[in-house]
Order: sequence, then structure tokens, then C-alpha cells
Amino acid sequence: MSVNNSSTHTFWELIKSYQIVVPPLQRDYAQGREKSPEIEQIRNSLMDEIYDSLSTDKPLVLNFIYGEKAEGRFVPVDGQQRLTTLFLLHWYIFMRADYTDGLEDLKGFSYQTRVTSERFCENLCSTKVDFSAEKIGEEIKEYYWLTGNFLKDPTIKSMLTMLDTIHGKFSSYPDFGLLKDKLVGEKCPITFLWLPMDNFQKTNDLYIKMNARGKQLSDFEIFKAKLQNSDLIKSILSTGATNEGIILYISQYNNQYAEFFYQLFQSSYDDAMMTFIKEMVRDAYLSYVSSCGVPQKDYRDEYAKMRGMNGSIFSRYLENGGKGFSQCSKATGAIVKGIHRTTKLIDMFSAMSTPLVFENTLSKAFYDEKSLFVRNYQDDTLSDDAIRFATYVYLVKFGIPEDYDSKNAYCMWKRFVYNIVTNSSLKSRREDVCEAFVFFDNLVDTITNDNEVSVLDAISEITNTSMTAAIKMQAKEEMIKALLMKDITWKKLILDAEDYFEDGQIGFILDSCKTGANTWDSQVFAKYTSLYKKFFDKSKKQSNVIGKNLFERALLCMPDSSGNHTAHLLKQSNSTTSWGFLGKDYKEFLANTTEWKKRQILNCLLDKLDGSVDYIHTLTSIINSINESDYQNADAWKLPFIKNDLFDVQIGYYRFKNCINLSDNRKEVLMIAGTTVRAYSIELYTFLLYRELQKQKIKNMKAVLYTTASMNNHEGFPLRYLEIGGAEIGYSYAVGDAANPYLYKTYSGIQKMTFDDVVDVVKVKCDE
Repeated sequence: MSVNNSSTHTFWELIKSYQIVVPPLQRDYAQGREKSPEIEQIRNSLMDEIYDSLSTDKPLVLNFIYGEKAEGRFVPVDGQQRLTTLFLLHWYIFMRADYTDGLEDLKGFSYQTRVTSERFCENLCSTKVDFSAEKIGEEIKEYYWLTGNFLKDPTIKSMLTMLDTIHGKFSSYPDFGLLKDKLVGEKCPITFLWLPMDNFQKTNDLYIKMNARGKQLSDFEIFKAKLQNSDLIKSILSTGATNEGIILYISQYNNQYAEFFYQLFQSSYDDAMMTFIKEMVRDAYLSYVSSCGVPQKDYRDEYAKMRGMNGSIFSRYLENGGKGFSQCSKATGAIVKGIHRTTKLIDMFSAMSTPLVFENTLSKAFYDEKSLFVRNYQDDTLSDDAIRFATYVYLVKFGIPEDYDSKNAYCMWKRFVYNIVTNSSLKSRREDVCEAFVFFDNLVDTITNDNEVSVLDAISEITNTSMTAAIKMQAKEEMIKALLMKDITWKKLILDAEDYFEDGQIGFILDSCKTGANTWDSQVFAKYTSLYKKFFDKSKKQSNVIGKNLFERALLCMPDSSGNHTAHLLKQSNSTTSWGFLGKDYKEFLANTTEWKKRQILNCLLDKLDGSVDYIHTLTSIINSINESDYQNADAWKLPFIKNDLFDVQIGYYRFKNCINLSDNRKEVLMIAGTTVRAYSIELYTFLLYRELQKQKIKNMKAVLYTTASMNNHEGFPLRYLEIGGAEIGYSYAVGDAANPYLYKTYSGIQKMTFDDVVDVVKVKCDE
């Protein structure tokens, strides 16, 4: 049997006509490599395609095979991996069909990268295997000839893994005789393309030249080829698409689109274009999946998986209609929508006089479209994904803005998108981003025209049911602002406040001026905007016009209407009893997620500072004028922090940076050298004693710290105490010890003392 002269061949044609010899310079067989998720994905996908092809007679073309033909030998230069996989496939099916003549012919396949690889291929064709085993690779390893260096050979290990993959796919096939007939028949559905290399005389030289010329077919090239020959192309172009129409469509990717991406990415243009296509299709598909009610846990992994697919796997995924969720009856339509969105966007961007450069009609930039587009390939983030999706669905609907009204409407939409994404938890949860896609897509549908009024109308009429949990708080703020900004006075006030605060979240100012269910006072809004801009910078950190820690101590003096006596603190996210002072960063405290009653205390303090010339003097006066009798029981913890500067203090190498643990109805107070009670901590009043004794220059004093929220040991003595000489001094919260809360413990027993008593006793002992 001689190999035909056409460009398409089968493995059986080749092995019947030539010995296939993989030369020493070729690399090891890699398609069966273990512990490589990427290789495993390729291996499984290839085997799925082979199985489908043999089961349904669907043609499968395995791209080009290059090599030298001479003296009855074929030496592959490019295609060794595919030929090896086909050799293993034929061996498996011939073995299962008991086709001994075919197995004899397969001995013409030889690996010369190592002696062990060469002998393995030869011996394999004479080996009988128990195919009832789950892993036939383990069965083959038991044969007497497969010992020592054989099992160290990476090509052999890779072949055994591939055989297990083949076995896992084909083991239950009902008729191996039929599969054998297909492989050796003239209509074998699995073929490859032949590129003659007869003019090359030295295969080693050819191999080196071929590897020096560059990379193999890119994922993008593979995707184009498979798309052109897939059933999906008919859905994209219409069922009546002609071959000429298909070729013209694909040529856009080869020419116009490739040129656009080349301008931005140079030699990486095809990878960048493939990434863009995958993202557009992924976002359209998964937003559809999310809207169909598929549980988040079922589709969250698809988000990263789709972006990581190679061209072949991605094509197959699209042809299959995605993951195949039962709730999604129109998945192919969503995929086609993503592809249409891709081509429309590239058409629009490439037609711009300066691609991806948009005029900004507002003073705040929000984001740069060109940087956003480039980052999709270079440094993708979930936040960027959400912004891109929301921006692109708007542009797909209304096109590139041309006049001032449409440009202003687009910038107003950008502003809204920026505020939503910046102030929502879309940075780490893929499923939240997919739900945001649905929200943005539906909202764009409600915008009737590309003018500012239409955009503001749509935003102001957002319904509670359309909001997702991740964006709900910010969406409500945007609704209020959109409603108010229809008035020119309010528009100027709101844009001014948003221009100053970089995250665009100003709900804390809106709450300050609310006068009714749907009414706000613009003059009060202007007042508080001015005050907040004076005392906080653009990132909502305390400005330098206020003395260190004075502001927070004065804040503790303000009325606490929250009911839990912790309105001045922020709960540590990883603890139920640990809290943090605000320090200099008020961003979280001013966020929409913070209860308004907590934020009222800040407005109360700002009111007292309003009109002040000497802020330090005003803050000091507030602190010095408090009535200590107001701080009792659950409020008692505040008094030491008001009277003393206890922020960012240190004992040895333990630094206590604004975190405390409050328990027993806020009566027990621990200063924490971390963020939870799992860190070392010291009891508040023990620390006050420690600091006073330091002032008295008491030497040889040691502070004993402890972890967990427990206050006393099994004998009832405090776990955190001071060691001075032979004495241990701790603080008791017991009701009976209120008058004399300090426990002074020596070998002779425990004495109960006041703060001053302890100081006096320690001073006397140290003077002796």
C-alpha cells in the first residue's frame, strides 16, 4: 500500500507505506505528561474529539504533519506528538479487536529519542493486556521487560498515561471490530494534512530550522480554522451562509481585525485577539447562565476555565453550547451574541479616527478605554471585566458617540459604572461579576436614547429586584444622585463632591442632608461637602489640619445613638468581639455599608468644628470639657481613650495599633497587638498602670501578655499582669472588687488596692 499523493492522509496509510521513526533530536512525548493541568486539558479534549469522530464518522483533521521521506522511512519534524497519540490509539483498538496483522504493522513505529522508548514501542505490540482493569498503564508496568530505566523514561511514562486516557474513553465501546475497520478503511474520519519536505536532505538540520522559525499554530489560528468548518458559523452568519460568505467573514479576522490588534500588541496580536474573543463570549454566555437561575456554585469555575482554554478546546466548548446546563435552552444564542458583540466592537474601534480614544465631557476621567482594552490581555482583573462589559454593552447599543449630547451621555454612563464597580465587592467573586453583567445588560436595555436625560432616567428607576447583593448599596446611592442630578444645581454639587472623593461614593453626605422620604437639602449638602473636603483627603483619610489622635479622642466624646456603645468603632471582619478605632482612614466608616447612626457622630463633631479657626484648640476643649459621670457601665471603656493618648502604643516589641476586644457588655477591655484576641493582648487598666509606673521610672518591670479572650486563670487571678520584683499585679473586673480593683499578689497572699495605692507601694519597694 502506498501513501496517496493528496494533501490528506491517515495514520494507517502512513504506517503501511513507511517506517515512522521519531529522530533523536525530537523532544519526549508530552501529551500524556502528568501533573500539568494544561496538558491534561489538551489530552482529554483531543480524546473527546477522536471518540466523537470515530463514533459518528465526523471528520477530524489534525492539522499539518511535516517530515522527510526517504528509503521507506518517514522522519517527522513537526507532528510527532499527534503521530504518537495515533499510534497508541491504533494499538489499543487493534488489541481490543484482536487484529494481529495490524499490530505487526504498528511495529514500524519507532522512537529513537532513547533506547528504552524504542524498545517500549516494539514490545508493546507483542504484549497482551487485561483490559478489564481500570488502569491498563498499571497492568503494562507489571510485565517483566518493563523494569529499571524503562520506568524512568519520560516518554514511556507519558505514553502509559495516554493509554489510560484512551482506555477511560473507549473501554465500554460495544464494537471494536467496527472501530478497527474505520481506522484502516478508505473513509477513516481521522486525518492529517501533509506538507511535502522532499527537498530537505538532512532531517536534523530541518528539525533545527523548523524549531528556530517560531511557534506552532497559535490558539487564534486554530480557533479560526475550527470556526470556519463548524456548525456554529451558520448560527453566526445565518443558516443559508455560503462558502464565499464564510470565507469573507473569516478574512476579516485575518486582515482588518488582525491589523487593529497588531497596532496595539505587535507580535502578540493574535494571542490578544483570542483573549478578547474568549472574554466577550465568556461574559455573554455566563451572564445568560446567571440570568437562567443556574446556582452560582455550578458555574463559577467556568469563568476562569474559559479564559484558560486553548483554541481547540474553546472551539469545541462553543460548538457544544457551553457547559450544558439544563436550565439554559438558548446557550448557543448567548455564545453567538458574544461573537457578534466581539466583531461589532472591533469594527467600531478600528473605524475610529484615533482608536479607543474618547472625548471626556466631565472633569473626572473615571477610566481610560485604551488602557482598559490593553489590560484585558496583559493584566485582567474582575473589576476590569465588569467595567469592560458595562461599557461595551452600551457602545454596542448606541455606537461610538459622535456629538456632544451622545458623548456626555456616554461619560455619564461611564461615571455610573465606575461608581458601581469601585464601591462594590466585585474584586474576588466571579459569580458576583456574572450577576453584575446581567444587571448592566438589563439596565442598558432600559436606556431609550443616547442622551444624558435618558441615562439618568434609567438609573433613577432601577428596581430593587434588578439589583444584586454585591452592588445593592451603591446602586441605591446612584439612584438618588440620578434623580437629583436632573436639576442643574444638584448636578454641579454632586459632580463636585464626586470629583473630590476618588471613589465617587458620597452617600454619607446625602444622608446628612436628607429632610424627608424623597427630599434632600442642597444647602446642607454643600455645607457638609465643604466640611468633609476640609478634614479629609480624596481617599477619605484624615487631613493634616487636625492634630494626631485629637480628632478620634474628640469623636469618642460625641453622643452614641447606636445602642451598642460602639458607634465610634469598626467591627473586625474576622472576629465577633474585636473592634478597631478609625485611625486616620475613614473610608470604611463612611461607606454605605456602615450604619447611618454610626456616621452621625462624625457629623456631630464636624458641626462643632464648623467655623473654628484653631482646630486643635477646639478639639482639645471638647476633650477637656467632658462630664466623666456620663461614661458608666457599657460606656466606661471610652473614658481612658478620651483622657489618654492610647493609640499606637508599644510594650517591648508588641505594638497595639488601635484594636480592642470588648466583652461582658463592653465592661472588659483588652488592647490587642493584632486584629483578634488570638493575638497577644494586655488588659486596658493594667496597661494604664504600666504606663504610669514607667513615668515613675520603675525598673525591672515586666508585662505578661496573653492570647484569647479569657481574663482569669483557674485560681481567679488575671492572666495578664505586671511582674515587679516578687509581686504580680493584675486588674479585677469582679463587682466586689470595684472599689479596689488592682490585685497585688506576693508569696504571702493577695491584697486589693486602688490605682494610687499600687503606685505608692511599688515606689516604696523600689526605693528600699
